[in-house]
Amino acid sequence: MDGMNANGDTTSAAPLPLADLDHSLLRPKRTAFFLDFDGTLADFKDDPSTVSLPERERRSLGALAHATNGAVAIVSGRAIADIDRMLAPLKLPAAGVHGLERRNARGETI
Repeated sequence: MDGMNANGDTTSAAPLPLADLDHSLLRPKRTAFFLDFDGTLADFKDDPSTVSLPERERRSLGALAHATNGAVAIVSGRAIADIDRMLAPLKLPAAGVHGLERRNARGETI
């Protein structure tokens, strides 16, 4: 991770181990997960219409959303309808079409 010290010099340091993080910053009311779909949650494929998310990953996303009181959102270049199809029956807040479409935690699409 690159950074800048107090003198304005650029530094390069490895990420801190989880044990060394300030866990007060990771309180549930201060933490949210924004997860990219293609290439992160699901593998890239030559034919984008054949991409799917295995049941195990859908269950894990649902568990994460439950554990964080719904503070999980999917970000994608795909339309939200495509994301919903691949995550069904899970329906999470999402940003689709590179942010042109958005659905909030109440299910309202903008």
